[in-house]
Amino acid sequence: MLSNITSFDEQPAFTPPPDVLSNFTNPPTLMTWIIGVAVSRIVLMIAAMTARLYTRVVLMKEWWQEDCSFPSILLKLSIGGLTYDGLFVYTANLGLARHHWDIRMVDMPRLLELTNILSILYGPTMFAAKFSVLLQLKRIFGAARQRDSAWWALMILIAVVTVYYWVCFFIFVFQCWPRAKIQNPAIKGVCIDPFYTTLTGGVVNLVTDVGILIAPIFAIWHLQVPIKRKLGVASVFGVGLFGCVTGVFSMIWRVRLITSSDITRTLAQCGIWGMAELFAIILVGCMPSLPLFAKTILGRDRMTTGYSLGGSSRYAFSRNRSRIADGVRSNTKIGTELGAVYITIDDESPAVQGSKDVKV
Repeated sequence: MLSNITSFDEQPAFTPPPDVLSNFTNPPTLMTWIIGVAVSRIVLMIAAMTARLYTRVVLMKEWWQEDCSFPSILLKLSIGGLTYDGLFVYTANLGLARHHWDIRMVDMPRLLELTNILSILYGPTMFAAKFSVLLQLKRIFGAARQRDSAWWALMILIAVVTVYYWVCFFIFVFQCWPRAKIQNPAIKGVCIDPFYTTLTGGVVNLVTDVGILIAPIFAIWHLQVPIKRKLGVASVFGVGLFGCVTGVFSMIWRVRLITSSDITRTLAQCGIWGMAELFAIILVGCMPSLPLFAKTILGRDRMTTGYSLGGSSRYAFSRNRSRIADGVRSNTKIGTELGAVYITIDDESPAVQGSKDVKV
């Protein structure tokens, strides 16, 4: 039903295009996509985080720095961004999922305020996810004593996500001063252009997503084991490719935001891909725990299939990547710690004899 503009409350927030009338009653919307992505992400994310928690606490009985760090606790308290998802769905239903000429003028102040709150929440939520994953990768591949290219790459990524996402947080907290100007642009004050901050965020997201994908694969590729075994271990972290794909699409919509004539729906598209990207990062952190969890649920014999629980002195070398390098150089048995399960890799090359116990 097309609107009849009879009062201020029924005026559209933006002038519609020629030959188009504002529709406040049953407008075209992205709510079906938004709810579908949000519900799917929450269900899959909770399942992955539950599997990781069960593997660490019940099966491995080990708790690492990335599990008890403040960002990790922050992420778990928000159930991996559940707060962000809920607020995003609510804001989208208020009008963010519509064409901006289908939003009532009276709803705009509240919509602008909630959009700003979403931007504020986004920084700490994405920081918590990426920081936790990078701590895990640093523990696995970046021993401080060795300080090789993997260590430096991970330290740079940790510095980038720490600085950027918290700077982003404060930028959106103080987007306008006074903050009332966010809801009412007519108030005297100053504001920061949020669109260019959002575009910069897309660049940082994509770069760090690529880094999270490449860093572990690069380190694995330099182990002296057959290519077939390298591919098997690298596939555990290959889910990071999904994060890169979502980062690319998120970046595309962020670029469109700068010149878009339909701001609200473009922002909604950015939010959809942002939710997918956050899920991909959380999944990267959970993937190393899933092989042991799956084999336990299926009831298979972990010892005969190359998997073993931790705690044995047989895997003492898995504590430190520098020891891995020493093991390779001395042609002894090594253990590469990759999270929560051990995958035995028998080295068939003459350069390194024996087997490599890769702890995933």
